[in-house]
Amino acid sequence: INADIIGNFSNFAHRVLSFLYKNFAGKIEEIEIDKEVEEKIHNTATDVYNSYMEINYKQAMQRIMELSDFGNKYFQAKEPWNLIKQNQDKAYQVVDSAFYIVFALIIMLSPIFPKSTKEFAKILNTTITSWNDIYKRFSSLTIDKPYPIFKRIERFDILGKDPVLSLEMRVGEIRNVEDHPKA
Repeated sequence: INADIIGNFSNFAHRVLSFLYKNFAGKIEEIEIDKEVEEKIHNTATDVYNSYMEINYKQAMQRIMELSDFGNKYFQAKEPWNLIKQNQDKAYQVVDSAFYIVFALIIMLSPIFPKSTKEFAKILNTTITSWNDIYKRFSSLTIDKPYPIFKRIERFDILGKDPVLSLEMRVGEIRNVEDHPKA
């Protein structure tokens, strides 16, 4: 999960929100989002919801990460950082569409990461009240300056010390080996 959440979703969310904040003053306005994006969000939301209802969290996370991967590829392929130089409206539509992928992902992750999704909601200056918020479209929203919500967890953070240095090593000698009578 560390690699998927940090390397995939968190970086994607931070890239999109930072680009929106820097280049469009963090403003989301009601425009038509990319049809492919809208369809992908809808299909993934349905699959993830069903996985949660079946208590299949592994499958839910796989589908969530697939949507995040799609979002990363979409954002990279559309290159809004280049597009903004020729067509600001088209660049905004790309960023707006990517924003809605991020928003949907935040809601999809809320059953697993409720505190983190509340942090994201704070950045977005909105509240998440139900699963159906995935389909919400904002007519006017201004996000706060984004910051990384998820941070990479190192082993040392979990154990509080270097696991190798804390091992107690002992050496022994095997003198005899016999078959167990009931084996």
